[in-house]
Parts: sequence; C-alpha cells; structure tokens
Amino acid sequence: MDNVIAGVSDVVLPFDWTYTALRKLALINFEKDPDAYYVALEPQWLAQSHGETGHRIVAYRTDGFVDVYDDPKVDACDEASFAVTGKGLCERVVTEIRDMSMTQTETGLALSFAFMDKYGRQVKAKVTERTKRSTTGIDLLAPVGSSSEHPRYLPVFFLYGFDFVRKRGTDVEIRIGEKDMRLDPFPAPVPKDAQWRYYMRYSNDCQIIELLKAKAGDLRFRRPTHDGTVTEEKTLYRFNENRELLSVEAVHEPHSFRMSFPEGFPDVLNLDDQTLYEGIFRIDAEQGLGTIGGRFTVKRTGSRVDITLIPDGWQPVTDSIFTKMMFQKSSLFCSWPSTYQYSQKIDLEEESFDSSWERIGNSD
Repeated sequence: MDNVIAGVSDVVLPFDWTYTALRKLALINFEKDPDAYYVALEPQWLAQSHGETGHRIVAYRTDGFVDVYDDPKVDACDEASFAVTGKGLCERVVTEIRDMSMTQTETGLALSFAFMDKYGRQVKAKVTERTKRSTTGIDLLAPVGSSSEHPRYLPVFFLYGFDFVRKRGTDVEIRIGEKDMRLDPFPAPVPKDAQWRYYMRYSNDCQIIELLKAKAGDLRFRRPTHDGTVTEEKTLYRFNENRELLSVEAVHEPHSFRMSFPEGFPDVLNLDDQTLYEGIFRIDAEQGLGTIGGRFTVKRTGSRVDITLIPDGWQPVTDSIFTKMMFQKSSLFCSWPSTYQYSQKIDLEEESFDSSWERIGNSD
C-alpha cells in the first residue's frame, strides 16, 4: 500500500465480470428435421485453469431447454451460467465424450465427437470440409442472450474468425441413435465468399464473458494508487481525481475487453441525496468487434443507492456485403442487448448490495 494516494479514502468497485473457460465451439443445427428430443448440438472446448482441456456438448432441446453433457475431465460448473441459453438448463450429465477433435486444416474444418446421451442413444458427428478455396471469418457478438427468459448476467460472447461450413465437397455424418440427421441450410439464399453454406457455424477463438452477474454480497472497498487505479486479479479499475469510475479493463488476457464511462460513473459514497445522475457507457473488445453502447442512472435515497444500466445494442463493424446484410441495425445480432436491463441496489448502512437482470422487450 506504499503507493496509494495519501489521505484519499476508499472507493467502491461496483462492477465486475467472469471469464469462462470456453475457447472453441461449433453449432450444428438440424431444426428443419429434428430429433425426437434435440434440434441442435454445440460441441465446446474448454481451457481449464489447471491446464487440462475439457470437452462439453450442449444439446438444445425441442422444449427450449438444454441438456449439458460434460466429459469427466470437465471441472464442476455454476449451473446458473446456462440460464442465458434458451429457457435454461434441463439436466447436466457427466459422460465420456470420445473422438473429440476440432481443427482447421488446409482444406477447412475437421470436426468429430461421439457420446451416449441420457436416453441411451449413441450420438456421433463427423464433419470434414474438403476444399482449398479461401474463406474469410467474421468477428461478431453472438446473440446467445436473445432467447434467454431469466438471465443471470449479460452474455458478452465474442467470436473471432466465426464462419459457416461450406456445402461443396464437405463430408457430413451426424447420427443420433438410428437416425441420420441433416444439416439445416443457410437461412438466406446468399453465398458467402462465393460459396454456398450450411447453417452450421464455428469459431476457434472465443472470448466468453459473463458480465455483471446477478448476485448479492458485501460492497468491495479499495483504495486507488497514486495514478487512480485499482487492480483486482485480472481486472484494472481507473478512477479520476473526483473518484469517478472511468473504466474497467481486462488485463493479461488474449483479447482486450473494456467497459468505460466517458463522462465518469459517480462515486456512490458521495452522492447528493434525491439527485438523479445519468450518463453513458461503452463495452469494447478488439477493434474489429464494434461496440455495445448504453446508458445508466444512479440515484441515492437516504442510505439506499439505485443503479440501472440499459444497453442500447451492438454497433458492429460492417466491412463486406455479407456483414452489411447480416448486421443490419434491426437484426437480432444487433438489437438483442437492448432488451436487457441491469439493476443494483446498494445499502450504504449495511455496506451491501443486491443486483439482478431482467428482459424488458423482445428483440425478435
């Protein structure tokens, strides 16, 4: 504490986030000709903290819930994390996941996995692209939260190099029990990079952030250093001379991530009673991923402080005809964050807080 500002009192750290271990994923849709229980499968590759890779299959059910199949090597997880996926978690099952592979070869994607589902059926998938034609991936914000009914956080899932599987020359084998599944076609009759696609998509570089988890607890008091910063694990907080929060930034991560308040977020310990404070915030990752904008309000009533954050939506970088078509302002990709609202209630006497998320509209 030698380099803290002499005579400066503590500040409250009001916001944080959690990085997940997910690093690779693919989404295999067969909703047009579904299985009796499932409409899609999502294999995931997890980079766990102890260094061992974990494998997971998220199975999207016909009733809107998900079943999660985890290999025994996968660490125990917070099941509330799946609350943003459709209607939420139906069941988590630990089972052996065999032949798991997702690589990018000179001819494209090579993906495979096999496991037994909870209904006693063998599930097997093998998809191999066989073309040397070039394809350009897209960096995007996944609309994972668009179908969530009871969100516990804002799912900021950035996918780098996201792409759709090509049709021509691709070997596809997807089987559930005795039924061969057919991949859904791309939803619009438009080629990408002059190549026809399936609706199956994937990313080998995922930045998955659970932003502002709903929770209750004690306020976090910290004292800024001489340069107005506070570091908590892999998160850096910056404050100005008025103790207003300017930004919260990820440090020591593969990709940048930043939540900023251009006009400053007020010091909750020094608010005028019965005064409404308003401002804007921005959420930024790498340059090509655009911005999530939004606005906030803060009001103190006696010893209680009410904070509200409402995202405006995602403002992407559209640098091709395909991305301009996909990422129109009214599209699901861009509009879904605007249906979320965050609330935090602070009790200054008890030095505690309670936060929550709710859906305030429909982005469909």
